[in-house]
Amino acid sequence: MIFGIKAKYLWMGLIALVLGGALVSTLAVASEIEAPFWKVNEKRLEVGEKQQAKVKEHKESKEEETIIKSELPIEKTEKKAETEIRCKTVVSKNAELKGSKPKEDAGFNVGIGMTGCKLWAKNWKELVEEKACTLEAAPGEELLGRFWLEGTVAEGKTAIVLLLKATKIAVFKITGVGCRFLGEYTLGGSVAVQVTPENAENKNVKFIFPSPPITAVHQAQPAKEEAKPQLTLGSTTAAATGELETVLENGQKFGAFAPEGEAPFWIVNEKRLGLEEKQAAKTVGTLLKKEGKETIIKSELPIEKTETKAAVEIRCKTVVSKNAELKGSKPKSDAGFGLGLAITSCKLWAKNGKELVEEKECTVEAIPGEELAGRFWLEGTTAEEKTVVALLLKAASMAVFKITGAGCRFAGEYTLSGNVAVQVSPENAENKAVRLIFPSPPIPVVHQAQPAVEEEKLELKLGGSKAAITSEMETELESGLKFGAFE
Repeated sequence: MIFGIKAKYLWMGLIALVLGGALVSTLAVASEIEAPFWKVNEKRLEVGEKQQAKVKEHKESKEEETIIKSELPIEKTEKKAETEIRCKTVVSKNAELKGSKPKEDAGFNVGIGMTGCKLWAKNWKELVEEKACTLEAAPGEELLGRFWLEGTVAEGKTAIVLLLKATKIAVFKITGVGCRFLGEYTLGGSVAVQVTPENAENKNVKFIFPSPPITAVHQAQPAKEEAKPQLTLGSTTAAATGELETVLENGQKFGAFAPEGEAPFWIVNEKRLGLEEKQAAKTVGTLLKKEGKETIIKSELPIEKTETKAAVEIRCKTVVSKNAELKGSKPKSDAGFGLGLAITSCKLWAKNGKELVEEKECTVEAIPGEELAGRFWLEGTTAEEKTVVALLLKAASMAVFKITGAGCRFAGEYTLSGNVAVQVSPENAENKAVRLIFPSPPIPVVHQAQPAVEEEKLELKLGGSKAAITSEMETELESGLKFGAFE
C-alpha cells in the first residue's frame, strides 16, 4: 500500500538520504558501547523481528513543497545553473523497522515516490519557474537504513541518526519544447536523518533531514567506523531538507533508543575494578625531565608595592605523587582516583614587556597541599554528548607556592586550588603505564551521564587569580599490573 505525504518533508529527507551515498569508513578499536535499537510497545525489537510502517500524510495549514537544491547543465552550453526541483507529494512504500541484537545496529528500509514536481532555475539573482520544462520522477530502489551516531568518533556524540542510502533513490526525467535542462538525472547516495523524539515511545516518530545536513556519522558497534553522507543529483552535489512522520501499521507506540550510558571505570589485568576495590599507584617523576618538558602553571601575581599584576609562569622540573590510588566502582557509578602532589625544582618567570623572563631574585618553594580527590567525568557539556573520559581532580589546596628572595617583586604565599580535568591516555586500553595529561588549552567543562546528569565548569586559581596548568604524569600500579580507563 502506498501512502501520500507532502513533498517538502518526505522528499527532502529522501534526497538527503540518497545523495549522501558516498561512505568513507575508518576502522578503530572496538568499544563496549551498546548500539541504538528500536523499541515497540515497551519491548526491544529483536534480531529477525520486523514491524511494518508507513509515512503519515502531513496536515499543513498551507500547501508545502519538497525542494531539492543542486546545479544542472544548460543545454548547448558548457555552463550550469543553480536549480531547485520542487515536488508537491512524496509517498512511501514497504516501510519497515528491523530489529537487532545487543551491540548491533537496528535498521529501517523504505521506498519513495514523488509527484507534482516542477523545475526552478536561477535567472540572474532570482529563481524562476522553468515553465517550458516537464518533470517526471520515476521511483528508484529501496533505501536501506541503519542506526549510526551523529558526528565523528573523536567528537564522541551519542545522538541517534538513521543513515539511509541507495544508488538510485529516484530518476528525474526532464522534457519539453524549449526546455534548457533536458535529460535524465539520478538522485542517489546516502543521508543522515535525526530521529525524534529519542529515547521515548510515541505513535508518531519523525525522521528529520536537517538543514544544514549532517556531514559525518560514526558507529560504536560492531566496530568504530565513520561515514560522510553525500547527496548527488546527476554528477552534482545536492541538498534537501524535510521530515518523514512515521507510524506503525498496527498503531503501536515505538521509538529509537540509545541505551543508558555506562559510567567510565578502571580495568586492572583484564578485570573491572569493583566497588570498594583499590589499587595503589605511583607517578614516574622523571618523565618530564626525560622528555625535556616542565610542569607550567600560568597565572597573574601582584607586583610588590604596586597595585598592578603581571602575567607569570611557575615552571617546575619534577612532579611526583604520594598515596596515589585507583578506586573501583559498580556499574553506572563513576570510578575514582586520589593522589597528593609533590612539586620540586620550581622557578618563576614573569612578563617583562612582550617576553617572559626568569625572575632570578625569586626563590620558589612548593609546599604539598591536600590530597586531590578524583572522579571520572566526560569532556564537554551534556548537549555536546561527548564520551571522552576525563578525570576531574579537585582540592581546596593542591599546593602552596612560597616565593621569597631579596629584590623579588612577587614575594608572598599563593595557594593553587580549585578543580582541573585531566585526560587519560590511552583510553579503552590496558597498559603498564598510563598518562594523565593536563591539556592546553584546559578543558573548560565536564559532564556526567551516571548516576545523574550533571555538568561542572572548571576553574583553577593561584592566590586570587585564575590559573591554568600544563603537565603530564606517567602513572603505574605498584603491583606492576596493566590497567586502563574504559567507557
